[in-house]
Amino acid sequence: MKSSKLMSAFIVLISFLIMTGCGDDDKKINNSGDPVPSELVATWLFSSATMNGVPISSYSEISNDDAAVTSSITFTANRTWSAVEYDQGQNVVYTESGTFTINGNQMNVTTTLEDGTPVNETYSATWAVASNTFILTIQETVDGVPMILIAVYTKS
Repeated sequence: MKSSKLMSAFIVLISFLIMTGCGDDDKKINNSGDPVPSELVATWLFSSATMNGVPISSYSEISNDDAAVTSSITFTANRTWSAVEYDQGQNVVYTESGTFTINGNQMNVTTTLEDGTPVNETYSATWAVASNTFILTIQETVDGVPMILIAVYTKS
């Protein structure tokens, strides 16, 4: 399993609540957890990442599409998120979205794939915003190996 599962969880993303139903149900506001902090509501552009303390040399190491060279993630006040990966020409090569809840500095994220299929895993991550920087930390075990992904984003 590619370590990009960690970024899927986020992005991250991140790592992360299951969106079910169709039509107008997808637009319902999820009211669980703390209110979404205003400093989190934004579009964030990927800046850098480390995996187990080692800098990621290429975004493709954590991406969902091998052609991806960068990404952005958007968080909304109604607890939805979306992530987009771009190739060298800034063409969209992968998208995903979902919902999230906030409990202090914990973020619980559920992903829905670009074809609308819900991913049946909810990921937990810690987050922080300082000025125009968003930091997402995902701790996950992939194929029996513990991994810590720290992704850094700047406000768009």
